[in-house]
Amino acid sequence: GALPGGVSLNGSTGVISGTPSTTGTYTFNLEVRDVDNNFAGKTLSIIVGSGAANSTLSSGTYAIAFSGHNTNGSSRFRAGSFVADGNGNITSGYFDQNASDNGITSSTIVSGNYSIEANGLGVLSVTGTNGDSVILAVAVPSNGDTRIIQFLRNDGTGAEGSGVIAKQDPTKFSLASLTGPFAFLSSGVDSGLNRISTAGAFTLNGSTTIANGELDTDDNGVAQNTTFTGTLGNTVNSVTGRGTSQLNINSKTVNGVFYVVSANRIITMGIDPIQTNSLVLGTALSQSATNFDDTALSGNDLIEIPGVEIVNSVPVANATLGLITADGKGNASVTLDQNNGGTMSQTTLSGTYTVLANGRVTLSGGFGNHTPVFYLAGTNTGF
Repeated sequence: GALPGGVSLNGSTGVISGTPSTTGTYTFNLEVRDVDNNFAGKTLSIIVGSGAANSTLSSGTYAIAFSGHNTNGSSRFRAGSFVADGNGNITSGYFDQNASDNGITSSTIVSGNYSIEANGLGVLSVTGTNGDSVILAVAVPSNGDTRIIQFLRNDGTGAEGSGVIAKQDPTKFSLASLTGPFAFLSSGVDSGLNRISTAGAFTLNGSTTIANGELDTDDNGVAQNTTFTGTLGNTVNSVTGRGTSQLNINSKTVNGVFYVVSANRIITMGIDPIQTNSLVLGTALSQSATNFDDTALSGNDLIEIPGVEIVNSVPVANATLGLITADGKGNASVTLDQNNGGTMSQTTLSGTYTVLANGRVTLSGGFGNHTPVFYLAGTNTGF
């Protein structure tokens, strides 16, 4: 066999290195021997693709969602939209920002550019009318959302954080396109800068009404379930997909903006000062059913729970990944791997679950006293 052109094998170290010069599938035999002349061999293949599918952001309109923090530790969230020309230029756009230290700002994008390598990795930068310059590292897949991170500049300014860029469908930039039930998830910080997460469901009617709202909130470990109503602003911007919302939660008004990705997906962000309401960023997905039941959970599914836990008076990252197995009849088991500030553990639990008509899922029985609540967007899918 043979290695791709431009690639070589170091006979002393066994390292295969280099930059392939041609595409294709290259099959070769690899053999190792010890001092006693014992040997083992295996046939291997290296596949070299063109990388063309990942080479750039295609021409179109994109929504962006970002969450992070400044050098002083203050939280910062952004939601917006921009237009890419497919040739490395960002021709227009608009974004909203809410930060715990300097409040709500918005800006029209006046210039921007991006450079994406063949492997899908690159850099994107934009400058707004308020002088805010944002530089992002991006990873562009062949399909799905582009992943982004922002990092501190060499002078120590800017913000650190991560988020997504999603291709928008401008034909759905109207209230009439937003109909039916949605499930949503939002997370951020409350007025005391404590972590807060909310999941829930609501119904849109293709106009301004938000109905049938229910949500569950975990605010620094304090759980609450409540209902809510609300309204959308009278219009959705035909260029950016931006709209506004106002929720009434426990007699409290919560203001927000949203950016339409498609008729089935919306990016949301709170725009109240943090002294008034929590600072949150989220996503809403159209639900595939209007009347869920226990059969909506069946088989094996992945479960992911990011969070924060206090250990010795210090907040540490707490990430959980696992597998939930449900029988479609209200019985389930979970196997979870948890990384709590670097301490790994594994847990297996079993019990019962209940799926309400609006997609709200509760766990009971052997799952313990502090179980998460889920809201389904579809069969075996949700927040």
